[in-house]
Amino acid sequence: MPHRRRKSHSVRNASIAIIVLILVISIVVVAFQMSGGKPADLTAPTYSDVTTSSTTESSSCTFSVLWTDDTYVSGYIFETNNTGTYVNDTWTPFSTSANLASAYATVTKTLNATVGNVVSWRFWCNDTSNNWNSMSLQSLLVSSSMPTYSGASSSSTNAGSSCTFSVLWNDTVNLSGYIFETNNSGTLVNDTWMRFSGFVGQNSAYSRVTKTLDGTIGDVVQWRFWCNDTYNNWNAVSFQSIFADSNKVLLMTSMGNITIELYGDMPITTGNFKNLVRTKAYDGTIFHRIVPGFVIQGGDLTSKGITVSPIQDELPNKHSNVRGSVAMAKLFSQGASEPNSATSQFFINLNDTNAASLDSTYSVFGTVIAGMDVVDKISQVQIDTNDKPLQDVKLISARFIK
Repeated sequence: MPHRRRKSHSVRNASIAIIVLILVISIVVVAFQMSGGKPADLTAPTYSDVTTSSTTESSSCTFSVLWTDDTYVSGYIFETNNTGTYVNDTWTPFSTSANLASAYATVTKTLNATVGNVVSWRFWCNDTSNNWNSMSLQSLLVSSSMPTYSGASSSSTNAGSSCTFSVLWNDTVNLSGYIFETNNSGTLVNDTWMRFSGFVGQNSAYSRVTKTLDGTIGDVVQWRFWCNDTYNNWNAVSFQSIFADSNKVLLMTSMGNITIELYGDMPITTGNFKNLVRTKAYDGTIFHRIVPGFVIQGGDLTSKGITVSPIQDELPNKHSNVRGSVAMAKLFSQGASEPNSATSQFFINLNDTNAASLDSTYSVFGTVIAGMDVVDKISQVQIDTNDKPLQDVKLISARFIK
């Protein structure tokens, strides 16, 4: 009898084992079916292509990682101490579209503002089976930005004159000093590094250098500044160019020569006229309008196919439309001149009385210093009913002279 009981017990244990096996198989089958006929996903996502777009303080920085999974990635969490303490952002899904086996986790932050701080960061990622993985902590050292510049200017273009070169520098940290570079002497030369005056705690300052400009009319002077900050970040101004000219222009006409002196306190109008002389735009034009006792007018470039952009009026006038003065002509429509419409045409006044009617409208930028007799001779040529000379009075060339 005891022997028979042991046999019954063994049978019962075997039956239980079979039942358990059946249950396990059933669970596996159900799981297999629920996973779409695939084995259960137990593998977490993996990462690669770890990048950051900037290390500069207070800049916009994009943190990015490529996640890949053997099934589908789901979403990510970004973790960083960028603000001073570790913070986890809200979980973000990769995309509204499903079945992404790989995708980039990308987050953009304004980087910590303290130069020298170490920003740590990483991403966490899960897949659609909720398997999680995290990157190893990444680190970047917050660096300072290089200085930036604006307002590059030079005070003169006259050959042989005193010229001040100037640039405004700005930085998020303290500026240190600058170097001036120019070919003013014939070859490119760097001056000695100069410390900004009172530079401590200064993140905005002008670099200024005064030189005697190249004395040869027609030479092109190139110049720029280099600047560094207290972290020794450097930046350079793009090369600036000056065409060495003069404040005197010789107009060679078919009836003789006229010399005019240009005013330095009319930068827009004088600058426009100088540019036209420099590019020889006036060469071969005519004095197309003559009003005896009033003005002679030239500089009409339309016959040469040249288009000049209008310039802004420099009014109220610093100089007067008196005899011998040179001013810019403007478009005339509906009985009045149009504001800010001067381009290339200029006129020479023949009478002091012009001032009363012209000073409020026409910008004076020069005066005749030699050849006024030639101006008077031109004013006496025969004209048609449209004030145009019956025979061309040519402006052969306009050239800078010392």
